[in-house]
Amino acid sequence: MKVAEGSSVMMRGSDPGQSPSPIQRTLELLKLLAESDDAIAVRDVAAALALPPSTSHRLLQQFISAGFVVADPASKRYRVGPALYRLAALIHSRSDLAKTVQPFLDELTAACDEASLFAIFDRATATVAFVAKADSSQALSYRINLNTPVSAYWGSSSQVILAHLPEPDLQRVLAAAHPSPVRNRPPMPEARFRAYLAAIRRRGYGMTKGQKLPGAVGTAAAVFDASGVIGSVTVTIPEVRFQPSMGTKIQRLVMQSAEQISAVLGHQPRPDSM
Repeated sequence: MKVAEGSSVMMRGSDPGQSPSPIQRTLELLKLLAESDDAIAVRDVAAALALPPSTSHRLLQQFISAGFVVADPASKRYRVGPALYRLAALIHSRSDLAKTVQPFLDELTAACDEASLFAIFDRATATVAFVAKADSSQALSYRINLNTPVSAYWGSSSQVILAHLPEPDLQRVLAAAHPSPVRNRPPMPEARFRAYLAAIRRRGYGMTKGQKLPGAVGTAAAVFDASGVIGSVTVTIPEVRFQPSMGTKIQRLVMQSAEQISAVLGHQPRPDSM
């Protein structure tokens, strides 16, 4: 087993005599797997993490159960599994995508001085997560946590994505629908919700009030790449500051930004949609 030069696997606390917690051991093994240039054996884990071989074996078996590690029965060695590769790819893709969309969000916020957000849909979990944002200069604004999965059912940022999802993905979201995080409102009857999504699809944007965030007015448009819908652009405004006269301008800006990002990502609108 070889580990990247200059790396350090051990991550002990400030007390040298303190035993590592299960979380520390998990992180140490993740780091060991990431830095190893070939498959590892139980003895490698035991030596690197200062654990008994029996404990190292149990830890590896837990990683196998989670899909983070796969075992080669012949060599009795372990290598990175598909679940860990997927997480690494997801983190990398989100980081790259966030860098790509950031200038567009900055431009959108500069045009209206309201917070703008970019969300992506995760098909594996049927959730959305905000991966980039541009904050306004307004004293009253919302604090949005990035890279945190949230409902794919509620809020304009999610619903504009749902309006363009393939049927199997939409079915998964509908099956997992739950009351709204604000005021605990129940999901709509399916037929009514589908009609609601069709209306969003026709007009090109979605607008909601207080579905994900209390007192927030969200206006969003879907973003596409060459394969289809991948996310959304949203402008979020506190309801106390929102005026009906602002609606048309915000809708235009959001749809324009979504179109620009989609073009950069390789989306080519069908002739009948132009």
